[in-house]
Amino acid sequence: MPLAGEFAKGFDAYIAAHKTSAKINIWTSRAADLSGNQKLSPVIVAVWDSGVDRTVFPNQMFVNPNETADGKDNDRNNFADDINGIGFDMNGQYTTEPLFFVGDDDAKKYAAWIKERRVLAKLQDGVDDDETRALKQKFQTQTPADIAEELRLYNIFSNYAHGTEVAAIVAEGNRAARILDARTTWRDQSGQNDSVSEDEQYARGFAANIKAFAAYFKKQKVRVVNMSWSMSRRGIEENLKKNSPQMTVEERRIEVEKSFTIIRNALDEAIRNAPEILFVCSAGNANSDAVFNETIPNSLGLPNLLAIGAVDERGAVGPFTSFGKNVTLYAQGVNVPTHVPGGEKLMFGGTSAAAPEAANLAAKLFALNSKLTVAEVVKLIQDGADMSGADQRLKLINPKRSVELLIARKPRQANLTIRREKQQIA
Repeated sequence: MPLAGEFAKGFDAYIAAHKTSAKINIWTSRAADLSGNQKLSPVIVAVWDSGVDRTVFPNQMFVNPNETADGKDNDRNNFADDINGIGFDMNGQYTTEPLFFVGDDDAKKYAAWIKERRVLAKLQDGVDDDETRALKQKFQTQTPADIAEELRLYNIFSNYAHGTEVAAIVAEGNRAARILDARTTWRDQSGQNDSVSEDEQYARGFAANIKAFAAYFKKQKVRVVNMSWSMSRRGIEENLKKNSPQMTVEERRIEVEKSFTIIRNALDEAIRNAPEILFVCSAGNANSDAVFNETIPNSLGLPNLLAIGAVDERGAVGPFTSFGKNVTLYAQGVNVPTHVPGGEKLMFGGTSAAAPEAANLAAKLFALNSKLTVAEVVKLIQDGADMSGADQRLKLINPKRSVELLIARKPRQANLTIRREKQQIA
């Protein structure tokens, strides 16, 4: 715009005049660190996401003891070389590649994208230096073509980094956590294969992958699964509009309903039939009611599924977070420190960051007591949670308190067991 510079100066001056002090981070005092001398049991946590850079977690990856990296299916489970987990590409085919595919030309731009993301975080925090001023100048002078390219790279690199960012939060402060890489790929977010539509054939393939993941989780004795993603009718419809413009409105409606129902039923069956596993999912970033919109998996409402909303550092609701009757717990989803592929540390946000905070807590509870049931872990998380000081409508997880509740109940459980044994002898 001709007056873009004047607008920027005006807003900068207004912000500088009304700048408030930094937000107090309530999550520091709520942390539960298991990196000390506690007696822990290894706990396998599946990160069902876009793929994990396994080099970032050299001592915390799940390792299949019955498999060898030789291109063969040594343990005869139909997955060759599943050393750290399994994955499927955007065509639904099994792949041993741990990360979302990035072409050679785009890969050369990754380092610059990471740097810009770091500067953008400073800009959002109100930092005024040479880097943030240069980034603002770049934004002000971008052409529509520049913006389109930025969005394309954002789609690619966000998918490339997402699983690693989630895994870093899941494993933080828990030396007993073992990350199982469960890589999946969403076609509508790839930025690389826009000609492929989410039709019934794709839905049936995705449903088959869901079934395969669930069976693999059970076989490997996974205790917690993190799912920082969601799907909806609207998302499928938008993809069909883009890639199948010849469809009439009614044809598209029928196709959307078929595809959505196939995937929803597969997810419901997979989670329902694995009651020994706690599934933790993100509430979504649509600032809407997840149940009303029937986004999945967060609208399924199953006893072994927790849907997590997002709040900021001081416990105030994130303006983006979805909500609803199934979203009963909230966790930090703004400015969460994490790692990206390659190991660099950055800030991460969204309900995609909040869900692994809860999965992290669940894994710590299982690590402290491997005999806990899913229902017991859910109760410990809920009982330890408290209302946000910034917004009394929201119940925030409190890892420290939940761990304290678990430790406090151990002696009583032991005494109860002794009394029962004495009664049986008598």
